[in-house]
Amino acid sequence: MTKDEFLEAARTRNIDPRSFGLDHRRDECHVLETRDTKWTVFYSERGLESGIRHFPTESDALEYLLSVLRPDF
Repeated sequence: MTKDEFLEAARTRNIDPRSFGLDHRRDECHVLETRDTKWTVFYSERGLESGIRHFPTESDALEYLLSVLRPDF
């Protein structure tokens, strides 16, 4: 999955774009960042990170992020 495919899937599933951040951190949302050679997904709240998961590829991380945002799909 590419970022464009993720964004299209999020749009068609009516996922609020404020509920996630791709390569930029915001509070009160799920974030995808690159760290060293891994892709990291976590929830950011008041500067704290929780539920941190690391993935070898961007595609794996985006698929996981989509499943977290809309687990019913």
